[in-house]
Amino acid sequence: MYIEQKIPLVTALTGGEFEIVHLDGRKLKVTIQPGNVVKPGEIKTIKGEGMPTYRNPFEKGNLNVIFSIQFPENNWIPQSDLKKIAKVSFFFFFFCFYYHPFHFF
Repeated sequence: MYIEQKIPLVTALTGGEFEIVHLDGRKLKVTIQPGNVVKPGEIKTIKGEGMPTYRNPFEKGNLNVIFSIQFPENNWIPQSDLKKIAKVSFFFFFFCFYYHPFHFF
């Protein structure tokens, strides 16, 4: 069984939780762990939450969640703010590399 789930870009990059409404009405909580980047089209399998198997209605197959990523629209933030973000990101990278150079290799 497959289901497509749209998630925001920030959740794809940083992790988070969301709910999926199953065909039987149950709500399944799906967690993306921080540090696990989700790419568009990536599939996460939830064991035992799919459709019942043939000739054994008590045994269920897997539910496959196919992710699509919601990217922000063009010009979602003013250019001046983008420059501030770029500057902060550069200094953060420099600080991490300078004080912890072996984390990048």
